[in-house]
Amino acid sequence: MTDNARLLSQHSFIELGARQRARALLDAGSFRELLGPFDRVMSPWLAMQGVVPQADDGVVVAKGTVDGLPVVIAAIEGSFQGGSMGEVGGAKMAGALELAAEDNRNGIPT
Repeated sequence: MTDNARLLSQHSFIELGARQRARALLDAGSFRELLGPFDRVMSPWLAMQGVVPQADDGVVVAKGTVDGLPVVIAAIEGSFQGGSMGEVGGAKMAGALELAAEDNRNGIPT
């Protein structure tokens, strides 16, 4: 049984964190996070709202493969402010779309 299959046999897909969901969707060993959890890109508004960031803004963007084909994946962490997305998360999502579009323009169907 693969690590992903074992993980999914123990938890529902919804219960998994964003990184776990992204890894479960991608081919084994292909997950490459583009901006890691401690590469602190945070909204300046969090401190004003009294929100203590745990590691990042709740949006995970990575590259990998699905059935051997290149993909860009974005996942939202439900445990970070209930899965809400702010300006930094929105910028990361937009960046993921731009990256996939750029790959397509360069002949890499993503």
